Amino acid sequence: MHEFFQGSLMTSLAIIPRKTTTVLRPKHALLLLAIVLSIVGCGSSQNDIMMRAARRSRDPDDVEEKSPVNNVAATPVQPAASTTPVPSGPAEASPIVPKAEATEPPSTVSVAAIKPISERKPKTPLTDGERRQRALDNIEKISKAILNLYGKNKAMTGLYMASSGGIPTLSWRVALLPEMGYDELYSKFNPEEPWDGPNNKKLLELIPDEFVSPERFDIKTNYLLPAGPPYIFGTPNFTFGVDSDRADSTILLVEVNDERAIPWTMPGDYTDYGQGVKNGIGKLRGDGTYAVWGNGWPVLLGNNLSWQEIDNAFSASAGDGQLAGQVHRSITIEGVTEPSTTADVAAVPEVQIKTPMPAPEPVIKREAIPDPVALGTAGKRLREVYAKKLEEAIDDDKKSEAAREMLDEAKLMEDPASAYVLQSAAVSLASESGEFPLVVESTDMRVGRFDVDAYEENMTALTNFGSACATREASDIDGIVYLQRALPTVFAAIKNDDYVRAATIVRYAFKFVDQPRNETIPKSLNALRVQLASAQRSFDAAKESLAKYRVDSSDGESAATFGRFLCFIKGDWEAGLPLMLQGGSDDLRNLVEADLNGAKDVKAQVALGDSWWELAERAKAGVYRQAGRDRAAHWYRQAFAVMPESLDKLHVKARLDEAGDASKSSPLTLVRSLAEEINVDLKVSLASIALTGQRVQNAGQTENDE
Repeated sequence: MHEFFQGSLMTSLAIIPRKTTTVLRPKHALLLLAIVLSIVGCGSSQNDIMMRAARRSRDPDDVEEKSPVNNVAATPVQPAASTTPVPSGPAEASPIVPKAEATEPPSTVSVAAIKPISERKPKTPLTDGERRQRALDNIEKISKAILNLYGKNKAMTGLYMASSGGIPTLSWRVALLPEMGYDELYSKFNPEEPWDGPNNKKLLELIPDEFVSPERFDIKTNYLLPAGPPYIFGTPNFTFGVDSDRADSTILLVEVNDERAIPWTMPGDYTDYGQGVKNGIGKLRGDGTYAVWGNGWPVLLGNNLSWQEIDNAFSASAGDGQLAGQVHRSITIEGVTEPSTTADVAAVPEVQIKTPMPAPEPVIKREAIPDPVALGTAGKRLREVYAKKLEEAIDDDKKSEAAREMLDEAKLMEDPASAYVLQSAAVSLASESGEFPLVVESTDMRVGRFDVDAYEENMTALTNFGSACATREASDIDGIVYLQRALPTVFAAIKNDDYVRAATIVRYAFKFVDQPRNETIPKSLNALRVQLASAQRSFDAAKESLAKYRVDSSDGESAATFGRFLCFIKGDWEAGLPLMLQGGSDDLRNLVEADLNGAKDVKAQVALGDSWWELAERAKAGVYRQAGRDRAAHWYRQAFAVMPESLDKLHVKARLDEAGDASKSSPLTLVRSLAEEINVDLKVSLASIALTGQRVQNAGQTENDE
């Protein structure tokens, strides 16, 4: 089952215009003022995109004539990806950005020379080595085109091309065609209509070889951009710099499993992240995932890597402390690869860079958890050393004082077991004293030093603190600090389908926030707790139905129940709709069937949108209501892109505006709303928060020592 991913993804996107030359001059660019992209769901149902686009402004000097199709342009997003090799030493504080050099234009490929994909499938199946070689060639060519385009435009390709109204219509893969020599094919597309519109749909069969999966040879591609919130294409206005990871330590392109492949012209990319980052990768090659670093160097991310290591490799955020050399494996063609050594990584060809190398950023290495015997011995010693202080810690002030002293001592401890037990004791005393900031500091110190699960550490700390302080008055607790840590933990819990514990810490947060119950934050927290309970019930029912369906694929009702969970709770409409067709009410099945059959014209698209909207209005549970509106918005957006000015268009616009307001009727919309209310960045992982805090503490300690 796919991870539960819903998120708000705000991204400034580069939209590539048609031109007779491949060089984009700044004065010919149209500036997208704001693009808000909300992707609900996971897997390949990426055409379910919610966004608002502001009107573009145009340089008054730009008088070049353009057809309506060309009325889109590039918006700078990222600076150049570094061409330095995969590092074997410490990562630098900022990347080295080489000057863009002129490259030979790719050979031009005429449309007549491109056979339909159905005619390109080999008569005999390819060998494993042949498939691996083709896949390697593909990712190298695609990433080279992305980086070459950057060298000219000083902007990465974006997630999609858009119509003149700002509606996503075509994938970045279409925008990249001129850079790959497919100028004529590019000219055939019409970005004013959806990717599966009457004109664009006819071009699906002309998928360039570079996007073809050597396993299938069909119109779907496995080559996607990492677009989860912490990644390059999921970060608003992302640039490589002091606040981001190095280009040569950040994944630019990834090959996903077959079940995640999407039609090559369809807007959509890889949005799983955090603990769910491995959901859609690792199965295609057997020994790992083909990917490309931001400097263009191919890499095999081994299946033995943890989700945290993969997430760090994908993450564009600074501060994860992981070097590319720690996870890099060279891709081999015949057979599986072995983990590379430091020497192997260092053997990457050198690239001449004239810019001086900045000082390396200190890397925090996490230690293994001490063994139980060592912890037992250290615990006994702690009770002896702190016997008097623990005996005197009978009130909040004394407990807080003891916790503070233990934390300070833990920072100095070279012995891992001593540091570990001091951290544990500090957390316990801080919880008893009601000092949650000390609990946060202790937890981050633990995560920053030891190889523990950041999510479990935070969940345990929040739960234990809530239990210890359940009888206290809200005025005695710093409820906002508690909520600031609770929200990213709840966000991760929903991805993990851990709804019960998420509801528990939300209940504590509701109690600790010292505000009248009719204020926005307490009301939202109470609503969130109710919705988490509803999500848990849906998940429990879905698990049972999934188990039944796996045993008996003819069990239509079980299939439909699981399908409803995928669509309405998880947001995976592509996987869920066919399952919903197998059972449930006649009204819902009829609507699902109509949805799967698609809409032939604008009128049919609006009708489908209206049907989903009406179904949503009849839903009793808020999460189903919001999901129904989301599906309605999917069809409304397609119609709005090509509708003439009319009352019908005003009707559609009003519905899109209402759906886009996110009425806080699903758990993640509420979490995001609360996070925005108190300025919490949900894109930053709990591990990254801890590691950043550890660096700050270390820096402060160094200054004190000096």
